[in-house]
Amino acid sequence: MEIAYDFSEIFSTEPIQRLDRAQLARYNPRKFWAVQKAIDTLGELSTQIQRFEEEPLCILDFYIHDSVQRKGNGHQLFDHMLRQEGTTAKGVAIDRPSDAFLQFLAKFYGLKKPVWQSTNFVVFPEFFEGKKPTHQNEHCGTGSRSEKFGSDRNEPLLVSQYLSTDRDAHGAGKDSVAGLLHGDNGPEFRRIAAPDTPLDRKNRRDFGHQSL
Repeated sequence: MEIAYDFSEIFSTEPIQRLDRAQLARYNPRKFWAVQKAIDTLGELSTQIQRFEEEPLCILDFYIHDSVQRKGNGHQLFDHMLRQEGTTAKGVAIDRPSDAFLQFLAKFYGLKKPVWQSTNFVVFPEFFEGKKPTHQNEHCGTGSRSEKFGSDRNEPLLVSQYLSTDRDAHGAGKDSVAGLLHGDNGPEFRRIAAPDTPLDRKNRRDFGHQSL
């Protein structure tokens, strides 16, 4: 933690110190205002790590053919989809968007700070406006496995407001739809899984419509 204050007079022997309650009481915050400010800042940050349970419209990457690119067709197509679904660009979750898709959203919708989730979905800070966080104890019920992990219904998407803004932190894009569209990645192979397990549900989600 770095703060703009010289603690050399307080910690004269060691630059790094562990403070206990007695030391905090001795370092009167009214005298050492930077200590109190740092503590308050850490408290504010701790309250911002919140989780939200939502069922947003989830968007895959899309591709406009080279012959009709740069003519506004992608913008018209995306706008039409949003109107038909009754939502806005800031209210959707995007599954592993390509760099081109992120640039598209920044250019036409002003969405410039992607928040990468652990699931490789992306939302933006505007997504959380007006939403209430989910309390952790709401997920600690004693319901049966079928109630918690229903295999035939869509499960809510758990999103966090303050995760990494770096796509590489979660390995995003390695097996994305964008990679398949643009020829960057090969198809993902299906792994065998026991029924009604997380991997089984992922297989049904990713491969459920593969056969033609």
